[in-house]
Amino acid sequence: MENKYIETEQDYFKKIIVLDIANNHFGNLSHGKEIINVFSKLKYPKGYKVYFKLQFRNLDTFIHIEAPKDSHYIKRFNSTKLTKNQILELSNSIKEIDNQLFGLMVTPFDEDSVSWAEEAGTDLLKVASCSANDWPLLTRISQSNISVVASTGGLKVSDIDNLVSFLRHKGTNFSLMHCISVYPTKPEDCNISFINELKKRYPDLSIGWSTHEPPENNDIVIAALSVGAELLERHICLPKVDMPQNAYSSDPDQLQSWLNKIELANNLLDSSSILCRKEEKDSIKLLARGAYAKREIKKGEILDTNDFYYAFPILQKGQHTASTIKIGSKVLKNIKKDYALIENDNVESPPINSRFYLKESLHEVKALLSKASIKLNSTFTLELSHHKGRKNFKKIGTTIINCINREYCKKILVQLPNQFHPLHYHPRKEETFQILNGSLDVISDGHKYCLDPGQTLTVLPGVWHSFSSKQGCVFEEVSTTHFNEDSVYKDHSIQKLSRNERKTIVDHWGRFQMD
Repeated sequence: MENKYIETEQDYFKKIIVLDIANNHFGNLSHGKEIINVFSKLKYPKGYKVYFKLQFRNLDTFIHIEAPKDSHYIKRFNSTKLTKNQILELSNSIKEIDNQLFGLMVTPFDEDSVSWAEEAGTDLLKVASCSANDWPLLTRISQSNISVVASTGGLKVSDIDNLVSFLRHKGTNFSLMHCISVYPTKPEDCNISFINELKKRYPDLSIGWSTHEPPENNDIVIAALSVGAELLERHICLPKVDMPQNAYSSDPDQLQSWLNKIELANNLLDSSSILCRKEEKDSIKLLARGAYAKREIKKGEILDTNDFYYAFPILQKGQHTASTIKIGSKVLKNIKKDYALIENDNVESPPINSRFYLKESLHEVKALLSKASIKLNSTFTLELSHHKGRKNFKKIGTTIINCINREYCKKILVQLPNQFHPLHYHPRKEETFQILNGSLDVISDGHKYCLDPGQTLTVLPGVWHSFSSKQGCVFEEVSTTHFNEDSVYKDHSIQKLSRNERKTIVDHWGRFQMD
């Protein structure tokens, strides 16, 4: 049987644009089809899937027979009513678009509408904010086996928690859409930062932004994308004399401007990594200060801070700068006053102290802990395991933060990117690893494991194990009591080393303690 890739919740909902037709078809089937035709010809940002969204209601049963006929919503629903057959025909016109870019999305407001959506072959269902605690409708939606986007407009955080818990319990593939259920929404009321809170509260879910701001406003979407919105929704319309534009729907030109802003924002936010561009390096180098002799210096002298100064620009190839010149450098030949100091030409830098490699690595260790939001007090010791020497610490080793060691033991371990901890076992200690941030590749008893945040692995006494991380990892070790000299290494060259030879142990962050 062919194995098919199953998308995770986050993968499924990445880069989605929803175009909500709502009642802007005005109960006119041909006008609804015209909206779909016109908007399907716009230029959409690369990488996005676009869904035309319809709202389904069985008005014959949805509206109570004694409901006031002059109610705003009842008048609006009745005046824009489509029959079931018309709704299915309009849905089919979306499904028949000759472009893989587009799909059909439906907001059902009653149980009959869910059945109609199933009949229409709907790709996505939307849970409207007003239906977020309509448990009978949610139950029916969860039975459809159609992926869901749930809106959070007007909900309390506890309501959102309940909705998330319900959909998870039902095994529904879903995401959340932050919105403000005020039409139109003032920019100052959009509360875009709440997207960040939702992402922190539900890190396994994709979070989107459903916009009801005035259609001429194309800046808020940039803010939404900046805080991580992965789904975007906008109401669309095709204004005519008898079919006016409302205050929160976009005509084709307005939507195209909005789409262009999305493209721009994605280009600006394309990568969170620093790119080492040659142009930048060259530019910085041109503006650096070079190191120059402050006096005539004789061959064989050892440089002191009083022997050189810094000045712009760099005049000689290979010249030392203010960031590279080292105190204690040996002078290889006589140097005239104001002449450039050049490595291996007229000066030779002193050997690098092995503690430099550990101190340099500690900066990265601290950054990984900060990224993982790990807070430490001042009562811990730090072990830097360098099984193949301090110089090779970034390649082979690990950082161990000792928190508690009683009848039970807790440590926080940091594995730098591409750093490997060699194969070993513990004769006495049983330990369980739990990943806090990043991922960890573990070999235990000959089996390979790739552990992601939240996952655990228990290693029993006497079991050979090793671990490494491609991108860097922070993980917790909870174990029985730790004993020194309780590690046996497969590599005999490591096993021959004493504990002091393969570890540097300091208090706190090792200020002034590394020899």
